[in-house]
Amino acid sequence: MRGRREIIQHGFIGFVLALGAPLGWLLWRTHGADVGRELAANGPLYAYLLVGTAIAFVAFGVWVGIRIGRLRQSVTSLKSAIVIDPLTKLKNRRYFTERLEQELARARREASTVSLVVGDLDHFKAVNDVHGHATGDVVLMAVAEVMSACCRTADSACRIGGEEFAIILPNTEALEGARVAERLRNAIANCQIEGTRGAIHPKLSLGLAVSSDSLASAEALFAAADRALYRAKQAGRNRVVLDEAIEPSSVLGSWGTRRNVDA
Repeated sequence: MRGRREIIQHGFIGFVLALGAPLGWLLWRTHGADVGRELAANGPLYAYLLVGTAIAFVAFGVWVGIRIGRLRQSVTSLKSAIVIDPLTKLKNRRYFTERLEQELARARREASTVSLVVGDLDHFKAVNDVHGHATGDVVLMAVAEVMSACCRTADSACRIGGEEFAIILPNTEALEGARVAERLRNAIANCQIEGTRGAIHPKLSLGLAVSSDSLASAEALFAAADRALYRAKQAGRNRVVLDEAIEPSSVLGSWGTRRNVDA
């Protein structure tokens, strides 16, 4: 649609410019007087000038519109490639850093909160060692697909490291953030991927942190979620652990106690 608009717009500009040839010739011949007599005497000439220059200028305008449209598409594709992880097709760490800062700035303006979920695949090195790196890539792609399916429209799923992922959840309190994290954890736990030496059942540990006055910067919020992730690993993996600053009752009291969600 955008490319079609460019073609129509520049084609119209070409047509307007084409009017200059016959009009300029007419004014030069008559000096603004006896226009009607000149047109009556040389009508075919002016018609030829109008049609000929219109075809040439409109064709040139259409060509310019096509080139501009293609250039815009190339720029858009390049911008997308810069922030997309080539393996999983999730957003990459560069995008994650910029988007998290943007969402936190908006949260401060709107007095809202941002939840951040950081996840890491459990025992992923063993998958590479046993099944090979090609199978490890298949696991990462499968996890990314499940992650995208579990996210809401406004959320941003990112691959921020080898087997480390993050989800930015704008305008989200701890309860809803924990729900998203647990939905993802459960979906990953129910996956089965065929490896070179049998089935693989990936597991994911996750940490959740929510922005606050003390966690207002991207660095502080990520550090809090990463600490919660570390606690999830220490507690036995395959679970969601909340940042210590989150009041447990704000999640467990409203949601019901979950075996895999720890405060």
